[in-house]
Amino acid sequence: MGMCSRQERIQKDIDVVIQKSRTEKDCLFADFRYSDSTFTFTYVGGPKS
Repeated sequence: MGMCSRQERIQKDIDVVIQKSRTEKDCLFADFRYSDSTFTFTYVGGPKS
């Protein structure tokens, strides 16, 4: 019960960071998902050659 609310707060905080990061032209975050007690970040981009 306490763990769920903690995970929900973490997910909301991360969602805010990703939403703000997406406005940046060099944002590396593509996606964020939470499932089975695991947070998964997807990155895109990186140095362009």
